[in-house]
Amino acid sequence: IFSHDYVFWCGDFNYRIDLTYEEVFYFVKRQDWKKLLEFDQLQLQKSSGKIFKDFHEGTINFGPTYKYDVGSAAYDTSDKCRTPAWTDRVLWWRKRHSFDRTAGELNLLDNDVEADSTV
Repeated sequence: IFSHDYVFWCGDFNYRIDLTYEEVFYFVKRQDWKKLLEFDQLQLQKSSGKIFKDFHEGTINFGPTYKYDVGSAAYDTSDKCRTPAWTDRVLWWRKRHSFDRTAGELNLLDNDVEADSTV
């Protein structure tokens, strides 16, 4: 799989938030996604190097997407009363080539493009 330049890993990963139902709802009501993400199982395992090494994920700046009552914007009110989480995820990996350079390495950051004819 890593013979490709890009690898996308998409799906229902089924990772949860390591907080109680009440704690998750406390932060959901305050739209404190940053605090919830501190307890996101996928991010915790990724940062510890256990899974998806060198994979990236877009910024999560929205509420958990699992699990709503059918046809509503209300989180699960069934007997199961499942705790909200971000279960559907998209991660990507990009092969680094020896010729890859960052904008900083190319001296393109904070430059006046008009003044520098070498850009």
